[in-house]
Amino acid sequence: MSVDNVTRALQRLLDVWPTQWPGLPFVFESCLLTLGGVPTGHLMTPRMAALQGAGRQLAGQAEHMGRQMAQQDSEPRYHNRLHTGLALVSLTALLAAQREPGDGKATTVSEIEYRLLLTMLSHDMGHPGGRNVFLEEIEKKSVALVQPVLMSNGVSEGDREWICWAILQTDPRHVASAHAQAIQRPFQIEDDGWQCVLVQEADVLASALPGIGDFLTTCLADEWAFSGVALANHLLSRAGRDAFLRNGALFSSPASHQIGMPAFIAAQLAESPSAPGARWSHRAAHRCSIGRERRNNWYIRYISQVAPGARPTKASQRQPGRAAQRAKNASAPLSSRPSTP
Repeated sequence: MSVDNVTRALQRLLDVWPTQWPGLPFVFESCLLTLGGVPTGHLMTPRMAALQGAGRQLAGQAEHMGRQMAQQDSEPRYHNRLHTGLALVSLTALLAAQREPGDGKATTVSEIEYRLLLTMLSHDMGHPGGRNVFLEEIEKKSVALVQPVLMSNGVSEGDREWICWAILQTDPRHVASAHAQAIQRPFQIEDDGWQCVLVQEADVLASALPGIGDFLTTCLADEWAFSGVALANHLLSRAGRDAFLRNGALFSSPASHQIGMPAFIAAQLAESPSAPGARWSHRAAHRCSIGRERRNNWYIRYISQVAPGARPTKASQRQPGRAAQRAKNASAPLSSRPSTP
């Protein structure tokens, strides 16, 4: 498993979003098949059966909620079904990589692996866009949507508690401490702390890659701007990208090292543009204007497919104007932009 393999898998999802989107149930099942599929027959344990029932229901629910939001032009630009799919593929890559040194003979998905994928599937369920004002604010809303499904499918109390705890741990303010605690112990997939780290790594892996990360950063800036987050423009600056790579894109697991993520992070941080302000601002402005135009076209085509006869809402019609303003802001010197808090 290499970062090139992961990038190609992620790019395949990006290429079909949103007009040929296969749906989260398909993505979820594809990830399970990549890891060997769910055990059948006498190998199917009651615990796995409960997790499988919950996983299938949550995948369908997340897809349905996302489609409804898209029809109303309210699906977030970043925290949407695409992000969930990218996170699932990223986690699958990490799980496959961690198998290779000592568990290469595994032929089916383990109960721990399924629980991790179910957590990844659910971690941003119902995300409204924007960022937390209070600790775990948005993550708690996801937990409230997930809990009833887990209970109705007979998922054990221990698994329910862990899944909900791990969802809360995807709040960015928990990431540094989770990694700091995990690296004090040898890696074991049975270790709850290391499992949490794998979920956190998968959550940001796609955004940490060059190219794909540029596009996703622009999507997040769009989302934050729409939600009134003051630092939206800062995401598109060189300083904003470096801050994310240093403080948000943490990779501590042996699997992430095997894929090569720490080296990729270091290489991006080592880039030293000859004129940091002007060069990075130009790239940010270009990504912002071109990316927005492409996504607007995608949205219009998508709405025409899922809701024939529907017309773009006033919110979507305003998007190009905001993109143009953000491109103008991005072309300004870095010194004139909001500073990092």
